Amino acid sequence: MLWNIVLKEVREMLTLTTIGTIIAVTAIFASMGGLVSMTKGETTKKPVIAVLNLDTPGSKLAAVVVVTLSESCEVIYLGTDDRAGLKTLRANSRGAALIEIPAGFDARLRSGHQGKLGVTWIMRGAGALDTISSAVMERHFLSVSRAVSRELVTARIGGADIAAADVIVDPIQRIENTFFKEKLIPMLSPAKISQILAAQSITVPIIMMIILMLGGAVVVSSMGLEKENKTLETLLTLPVSRRTLVMGKLLGSAIVGILMAGIFAIGFRFYIQNFEAPAESLAVLGLDLGIGDYILVIVSLFASLLFGLAFALLLGVLARDYKSAQMLTYAILVLAMFPMMIVMLKDFDTVPLSLQILLFIIPFSHPMMAMRQLALENSGFVIWGILYSFLAAGLLTAAVVRVFRAEVLVTGILRFQKRPPTEDS
Repeated sequence: MLWNIVLKEVREMLTLTTIGTIIAVTAIFASMGGLVSMTKGETTKKPVIAVLNLDTPGSKLAAVVVVTLSESCEVIYLGTDDRAGLKTLRANSRGAALIEIPAGFDARLRSGHQGKLGVTWIMRGAGALDTISSAVMERHFLSVSRAVSRELVTARIGGADIAAADVIVDPIQRIENTFFKEKLIPMLSPAKISQILAAQSITVPIIMMIILMLGGAVVVSSMGLEKENKTLETLLTLPVSRRTLVMGKLLGSAIVGILMAGIFAIGFRFYIQNFEAPAESLAVLGLDLGIGDYILVIVSLFASLLFGLAFALLLGVLARDYKSAQMLTYAILVLAMFPMMIVMLKDFDTVPLSLQILLFIIPFSHPMMAMRQLALENSGFVIWGILYSFLAAGLLTAAVVRVFRAEVLVTGILRFQKRPPTEDS
């Protein structure tokens, strides 16, 4: 009988609307991943530019600018005619900028004045992808400045070679080491470590959030519809215990939730892989995860999912009808968003004690923190979180079973006081 109830719940929850929603969300993230990948590809291409050299022929500093730009950019025009340069540049779909080296550029720099370069940008749109080339060019302008500085230093200091000029232009090199949670990570700054671990801080929280939003909404709405269509009353007349009914609904919801997570994870993987650090980078840092660690993450996710579905089932029980059930889904949303925002912005050990207690109490927090804690070899924290989440899910399930035996299951109204005795009683 239990599996019949499970199959009934799966059939009711896996509607075309539900499947369409999760596939749509998956497709959106997959397309976003393709867009980000395209953006990264654009940043690796050489910007297409045109160069106007109006300085005196044989000018050494102007030649340095031209050579440096030619090494880092694709120069499709080099001459003195600005109209011809602009025409050639605009005819190229990837044309980025017209760089003008003005007359007297070399003499101005050698006389101790700041040199000026004219830049005429070709802007074909206001979107993020349309302005990538200009952002990339900023790096190349920095290279031009360094190359000109080296040439000036070499000219002013007799006998100075290029290596000595480089030291004068850039005299300090930082060698950074970081203590992170009692672990010494050499040659990296906190910003770099945070960038490497960014995917671990984002992936699971967002997956957990989406599962709870979709799965919780489906469970709450399903209970509201059963009350509105009077099918719940029919279900209660079956010769089956209320505990079996609750377990059947929870297992059916969990199966659908795991299925949603799997489909969604495929699309989200296409998106997040653009931000993940290579596995070898994590291995070098000693922050890579093994098979056992990933199993713990999955178990933690499942335990929190059970709690979330039990909570959604309880909210559905308390709802009068489908419309009120829809409003109650915001409670799940708030309870999931709070730990997600904290975990993405701060580490568990760096928040105040009161916030640590609150995060630990909310079962949704534990899978969100699991990957980072396991990377730091703090598996004990994750295991305690899993045990707590299963305990909380069990207690909440017992509460749902108790409510299933009460009148509130049908009416959707909690009664905190006994009804006044009637004349018949």
